[in-house]
Amino acid sequence: MRLNSVNFKDLDLTKNLTVIADVSVKNPNALPFKFKSSTTTLLYGTKQVGVAYGPPGQVGARGTLRTNVTMNVISSKLVGDSKFMEDVGKGSLELETSTMVGGKVTILGMFKRHVDVMMKCSVSVEIGSQKILDQQCTQKMWL
Repeated sequence: MRLNSVNFKDLDLTKNLTVIADVSVKNPNALPFKFKSSTTTLLYGTKQVGVAYGPPGQVGARGTLRTNVTMNVISSKLVGDSKFMEDVGKGSLELETSTMVGGKVTILGMFKRHVDVMMKCSVSVEIGSQKILDQQCTQKMWL
């Protein structure tokens, strides 16, 4: 999973923020992966500040699916945090995301296996340009 870009809509800290993330999901496996709706949580430090639900879909064998995910961020959980205000003053934010998705792979056209995937990412975003400065992701998969 890779965060291609992020767009903050209505960047006003007195209201809830809307974040639109352009995300690519890569399937490194030799089988297509058909998945259910995904859940992504957004954390600032240890506080959950947002949640998003992605639509179901399918990624082909060794393919990549690009999609937009819209997340509402609860500003009131951030504004009272002195570290958050310090980071805003510096012009960049360190965020964490956690995405969980379940789905199925079909082997030889007849055997279906349930698969769960969890992806965790640390992302640094420059606020003014909304540019991704750095990101590191790890993935776990359960059959």
